Amino acid sequence: MTEHVFHVAIEILQDGAKAAMSTLISSKGVLPTSEQSKMLVTSEGTIIGTVGDGRLEVSVWIEARQVIATGKSSLKQFSLFEGRARAHGPPCGDIVEILTEPLPVQGEAIFRAILGLKDTGHRGILATILTDHPLYPEGQRKFLVCDDGSTLGSLGDVTLEAWLAVLSQVLLEREQYALETYETMDGRHVRIFLEPVLPMPAG
Repeated sequence: MTEHVFHVAIEILQDGAKAAMSTLISSKGVLPTSEQSKMLVTSEGTIIGTVGDGRLEVSVWIEARQVIATGKSSLKQFSLFEGRARAHGPPCGDIVEILTEPLPVQGEAIFRAILGLKDTGHRGILATILTDHPLYPEGQRKFLVCDDGSTLGSLGDVTLEAWLAVLSQVLLEREQYALETYETMDGRHVRIFLEPVLPMPAG
């Protein structure tokens, strides 16, 4: 369950330790259909959660260890057949795209807010900037929109935040994932992954 992943992530941040969180962005070009697509790797190499089968997780584990060492996010395609990462090139065959991020210090507040939404039966949309861009530095690429219209996090771009707030309400009605492209102030384009935060199942 993703709730356990977020709980452990908060504990790691409180202890001042390092870890990397991997999120399934798409599989064979199709967006995820459930929240069970996150994996946390600690600095000791422990795995919490899942992003797929064992062979895929070994490749993602190796990538996560590199992300922990460098402190830099990684967005890569992994071939389920080849079991290795592809940083560039068109997808072919059974390809999954996975974002692996170092746990940001300011991430604790967002993780707590996500758990709060789930615990109280509320919903939200978590937006994550996927593209490396100087306007959106490492550790400041997440923006949470709650179903009551409140937000958490800052992307340093009020226009982008306003657009995400409106888009998130539409996605919440459908409980739908989305991949969007946004044109920045310098004319470049960044990809943004939007994932629903849904209440924990009853019982």
